[in-house]
Amino acid sequence: MNQTEKLEMRRILPENPPEGLVRWAQENLRYELGREYITYKSEMVPVMPGLAEIMEYNDMRPRRKVRAAVCTCTNCGEEFITQWVTGGGFRVIQGEDGEIYTADPGYTYDGTDGIIVECGEGDRINCPYCGEEAAVIRESSLRGGRTKQIQVVAVQTVGKYTALIYWMVRKTFETYGSTVDAYPRDAYVLTERGTLVRYSHTRYGGYATETPRSMWELCSGCRDALENVYSDWGSINNRKKGGCLYPVIPDLTGSTGEKTGLARYCKSGDERLYSYIKLWKQIPAVENLVNTGWIQIVVDLVDESARGYDAKARAGVGLNLGAKKPHEMLRMSKADAREIRKRGIGWTLETQEIYVQALKDGLVNDALNFCEYLQRFRLTGICTVMDLHKTYSDVTFDRVDRYMQKQGLSRTEVGLLRDTRRMAKELSPDRALTGEELWPRNLMETHDRLTDIFVRRRVEAKRTGYQAGFDRVLAEYGEVQWTDGDLCVLLPKCENDLIQEGKILRHCVGGYGAMHAKGDRLIFFIRHYRRPERSYYTLNIQMSGDRPKEIQLHGYGNEHHGVNKEHTHKIPAKVRAFCDRWEEEILLPWYEEKKKRAGKERRSA
Repeated sequence: MNQTEKLEMRRILPENPPEGLVRWAQENLRYELGREYITYKSEMVPVMPGLAEIMEYNDMRPRRKVRAAVCTCTNCGEEFITQWVTGGGFRVIQGEDGEIYTADPGYTYDGTDGIIVECGEGDRINCPYCGEEAAVIRESSLRGGRTKQIQVVAVQTVGKYTALIYWMVRKTFETYGSTVDAYPRDAYVLTERGTLVRYSHTRYGGYATETPRSMWELCSGCRDALENVYSDWGSINNRKKGGCLYPVIPDLTGSTGEKTGLARYCKSGDERLYSYIKLWKQIPAVENLVNTGWIQIVVDLVDESARGYDAKARAGVGLNLGAKKPHEMLRMSKADAREIRKRGIGWTLETQEIYVQALKDGLVNDALNFCEYLQRFRLTGICTVMDLHKTYSDVTFDRVDRYMQKQGLSRTEVGLLRDTRRMAKELSPDRALTGEELWPRNLMETHDRLTDIFVRRRVEAKRTGYQAGFDRVLAEYGEVQWTDGDLCVLLPKCENDLIQEGKILRHCVGGYGAMHAKGDRLIFFIRHYRRPERSYYTLNIQMSGDRPKEIQLHGYGNEHHGVNKEHTHKIPAKVRAFCDRWEEEILLPWYEEKKKRAGKERRSA
């Protein structure tokens, strides 16, 4: 395509969407385009009198007016009048058949006519006329209109060229109804050389603002239109990007897209056609993978390309990029490739990479052999066996398969064997594992026993670490322990002291061990001087910042008592006064002196 043809293409690119695209979007993209609305407003309407046996002229004239709700369905455009609810909303009747009916504003229902349903803004009901489910909204809320949009990419032929045309399907909600239309946004024309030429029908501004052009314009740069942000009511910050694929693909025979595998790739439903063409340009042989049913591998590579990674480098890990035939690219025989497709095995890019690695490690003989193990172990089990094989050469698929069968366990539970060996090695790092440790006679029992050992060790290590923190806090803050002869302030000596305090006083201080051991928020026990072993009150002090800060002071049940803690009591004035006096006369002076010493040490250093 020369420059003249590029400029001429502006005139022949379609201005209107393919026939059926808008109807398809209405039927299949309801979530993206938004549900319909039923608007309502308050209005005074005349009420006719009841029917008499003999009707006279005056009987046919309205006698009075009542407040009613005038509703409009944006789907069918029909207006209906029903009863108004004081405070906002309206009433409808749900009959025995489940259908919704309007409620006569001048009639008082006694419940025999059906279920009275009161609707307000945010509720959902079915329209009494068309039956469409719709959201209820005040007419004033929708007065300015709302627009929902979704970008749809369609594959179209323009002369001998294949084009990717991005249509913006727009649904506009007004108080009188809703309309759906589509307008062109961007187009990418595939040339004979496999390059993409971009055209745009819109001008892009800030904050996802767009204005239409009078005709298609040739663009110098080329960027995936799925990454262009557009406005959409209800999305985050009313902005949105991405799109979906229009599944109706024309016959590409004789066009530039005929030998790209594009038509077959579209059957995967993936909308990233721009990234696929870019990948095909780098690795033309992916067309053969697509046409022979290995689409998922290509979809995974397109995903890598769309996210900005080097898809060709990733493809080289599991594929033979020097080959063109699909089975040679996949490093398997033609018969194996045919059998795998026949079995319908979901062969992803990750599966291909794991298969190639297993082949290199000598764990499988061919692709069918790998598939047999894949069906039993699943992909996670396959990876677990391969990881074990790196460390233990005695681990093979066949041996693990027989071992797990003998243990009566699923092959997918091979992680038990991996964890058992890991724990056994950590317990005995200086010697080789014995046969019993490598292949336990009872795997589940051995796994549980080693797990118990490790849990106890972790608990002990945690307790030891906590104890070091408790000892450090006691040494640093022990000077502030104090008594006035009646009450005293004490520090806990270990985590068990906090646990017992919490159990006796029935509050949550038992879980504050880690916090206390760090030394930032300390726990102090307020006890009677003559009975220091008996729990009384618990004080929590923040020991950081310019000065200590009291967080909380609580006694039994956080000052609640009774069978269900239904009663409350106050902290005794004597306890409150003692804590205030200790903080002002002991803790604050000590803390200020500590800050001064720390400042001198920093300056001398």
